[in-house]
Amino acid sequence: MKLIFTADTHFGSKFNNENTALRNAQLVSSFDSIADYAESINAAAVLLGGDLFDTPNPSEEISAAVRRVFKRHGALRFLAVCGNHDPLNVTAFYANPPENLYVFPDKPKGVSLGDITVFGVSISSAFDMPDPWKDFYVPARAEESGGFITLSHGTLGGHGGFDLNARTLAESGAALSLLEHIHKTNVILLPGAN
Repeated sequence: MKLIFTADTHFGSKFNNENTALRNAQLVSSFDSIADYAESINAAAVLLGGDLFDTPNPSEEISAAVRRVFKRHGALRFLAVCGNHDPLNVTAFYANPPENLYVFPDKPKGVSLGDITVFGVSISSAFDMPDPWKDFYVPARAEESGGFITLSHGTLGGHGGFDLNARTLAESGAALSLLEHIHKTNVILLPGAN
């Protein structure tokens, strides 16, 4: 099974001292290219790790451009968590998402992709939030079906997203934990990981 993961696109960013309209058009074009690639490799889904938008109130123009990408790739499945810049409970775009975009709620929930289940959780406010994976119980069917992935927006130690903990992530039993927030790659071998 093939999955694509991207995060922190920040559509609607102001881009200090740059041509904002041009840069946002380039971001939308890049997002469209990611979806093209996902379709070309027959990916089961594109996983969006939060901060799709830079603000909970993106302009009509930006919202419409992003909706067109989802519509153009109508057969492709997108699974998204909301980040600290576009929290679930205050970002209008998520009140009426495109048909092929599933937005995870603010409590961990699973979506089956056949061989694997993706458990995701969205940020509901722009402030540090407690670790959503603490005391997380994985339904046996998710473990039996081939494993599961966790998807959340945050870093180890918080700082504007979920306050995540390496031990909690390891104890969840996830085959892979996808998180983003600080805009740089950080690979962490979890305690007990193979």
